[in-house]
Amino acid sequence: MDFESWKNKLIPSEMKQVWSEIKTLLNVDQNNLLLAEEEAKKNNFTRAISILKKIKADSEVYQEAQSKIIQYRLTFHGFLLKESQIKAENACFLEALSFLLQIPSESELYSEAQNKIIEYKQSLKEQEIAKEKAIQDKIDEQASLLLEKSLSLGEQEKFYEGLKLLREISSKAQIYQQVNEKIADYQEAIKQQELEKEREKERIRKAKIDEQGNHLLEQALRSSEQNKFDEALTSLRKISSESSIYQEIQVKIAEYEEAFRHQQIAQAKAIQDKIDEQANLLLEKALNLAGQENFSQALNSLREILPEAQIYPQVKEKIAEYQEDLKQQKSEQEHEREQLLKIELETKASQLLESATKLVDQHSFSDALDILIAIPAQTQAYPKSRELANQIKSNRRVENGDRAIVVENFYTTHSLIPKNEFAQPISSKADGKLLVIEMQVENLGKETGNIIFSIFHVKDENGYKFDSISDTNLYIYEQENGFSSNSDSIRPTGSIKILKVFEINSNSQNITFQWKGKSINLGKPKHFHQSVTNSPVIESDNFKISRQEKMIHTTPASNNNGKFNSINERVEVGNRAITVENVYFTDCLESTDEFDDPIFPKTGGKFICVELTVENTGKETGNIIFSTFQVMDENGYKFDAVDESEIYLYASELGFDATFESIRPKSSAIILKVFEVNEDSNKLNLYWKGKSINLF
Repeated sequence: MDFESWKNKLIPSEMKQVWSEIKTLLNVDQNNLLLAEEEAKKNNFTRAISILKKIKADSEVYQEAQSKIIQYRLTFHGFLLKESQIKAENACFLEALSFLLQIPSESELYSEAQNKIIEYKQSLKEQEIAKEKAIQDKIDEQASLLLEKSLSLGEQEKFYEGLKLLREISSKAQIYQQVNEKIADYQEAIKQQELEKEREKERIRKAKIDEQGNHLLEQALRSSEQNKFDEALTSLRKISSESSIYQEIQVKIAEYEEAFRHQQIAQAKAIQDKIDEQANLLLEKALNLAGQENFSQALNSLREILPEAQIYPQVKEKIAEYQEDLKQQKSEQEHEREQLLKIELETKASQLLESATKLVDQHSFSDALDILIAIPAQTQAYPKSRELANQIKSNRRVENGDRAIVVENFYTTHSLIPKNEFAQPISSKADGKLLVIEMQVENLGKETGNIIFSIFHVKDENGYKFDSISDTNLYIYEQENGFSSNSDSIRPTGSIKILKVFEINSNSQNITFQWKGKSINLGKPKHFHQSVTNSPVIESDNFKISRQEKMIHTTPASNNNGKFNSINERVEVGNRAITVENVYFTDCLESTDEFDDPIFPKTGGKFICVELTVENTGKETGNIIFSTFQVMDENGYKFDAVDESEIYLYASELGFDATFESIRPKSSAIILKVFEVNEDSNKLNLYWKGKSINLF
């Protein structure tokens, strides 16, 4: 029997765990001894001692650990003593003292360390004294140099520069008292220099005043020689009172003022003679024009005569006379003009009535109403125009039960733009247009109600039927423009104004409005052009490019020849058809909306994106909301499309339509279907209503 078998037989099972723990502890303590020895070799004695202290008193290696602690401490203290000596030899006494102070009093080297501390402190003190003396010598040397330079500058009367050097001398310099005295001397010298400069400036200023005064006097004399006494006076009055010739020019000013007064009197007489001469000429011209019954021009001539003219009282009488004559003349002309306008208005009204009648025959009722409104009430054609307008309006009103609707306005456009900056424009597709119908809904009953369950259609001349569209952005547009909704209450005998929008074909012309079995022949609508800066419609040539740029980590799904098997392949079922436009793989679907998280496939999967054009080949508006799409790979695994609500924001940003959006007859929508397939899926087929398309 070996030892292990004997031990297992004799030692109870509950003691085996204790025995295992003892072996583990012995191994730990042995490891600590080895670790401590390694740290000691690196001179990390503090770390080595710390490791040895972890060995408990009941350990078999405890005594050995204690011996090593004593050994490492002594070695460590010797190491500190040696390091301090090295630092002292390099005159680093502070660092030497820091080593010695770490040796505790119980150390065998403590006494030697204390002696060294006393020695190094004395050396440190002597070192500091030597440093201070060197600093003082440097200060005194620098001070002497600066003082010498300053004295040299003072001899050159450069007191500012000399003072600047003196102020650089430290107050600790031994010659600082002498420096202070020299500073005071230079400050006084600078003060005297400044006073001399001010006196020189004053002399220069007065010389300039005298020079300017003499120049102005010369100008005045030249002006007076040319009889320009006003200019001469202006020059003399500019001469400063500080000028040495100021008293002299006062006499000249009085002389020129008298001469200027006589000059003005002579000029005033010449001006009056000119005014009277001009007035006589204008009066003669006015009399001639009045003789020709041209009272308007005669009055213009009289009004040019200045009030200062001597004949002005006579002119005022003539103005009053000609104004009365002109008033009588205009009254006669106005009566004649009114008769001509009345004839012209009647002719125009007859032409408008004739044009409106022709438009009614062509079913262009809106254009006819626009023309009839323009016929003035005072014309003979007006009663007939009202009769025709009322006939058109009565044809736009239908009743059904206790409700009636009246079509007030209708037109086509390519877009409706809400004012709300967060709302998107409501736009038609490239091959369509929006038909907008504004109507009044009347409550003919005796109880409050609404028209929430009413269904509206329009039909064109080709028999195509179109449903009204419903959209959050359209709701915002209705609210902004004062329209009510189908769910709003209508009191008895009251009415509300609502808006209905239909997407019709671009070639639809003659429109019939249908409601609860009733029809209104609206005829040809007007068209308004609007510019949409943020239009969601994307042209097909650039459509794939913008989407590919939006995808990240995109890999084209192609066969070995690098070609798409499915691109432009078309299948048709019933009144719907689909065409594959583009196919690609991606590992992320990411919207630009900061609140929308990116969509990633699960581990071991990848996304395949299929862009499809869906066509409505029927004659009524519809969608593909209940259509199911699947893809199947080469292993027979089938994969459903990712829920549309998860990728709705991503797809709408790229211009894709939702499957629940309406598609009008003979129109199409572009949708995106995303499938999460296995990472090793390579050959995929698209399935739709029993039809299959080999994608690649």
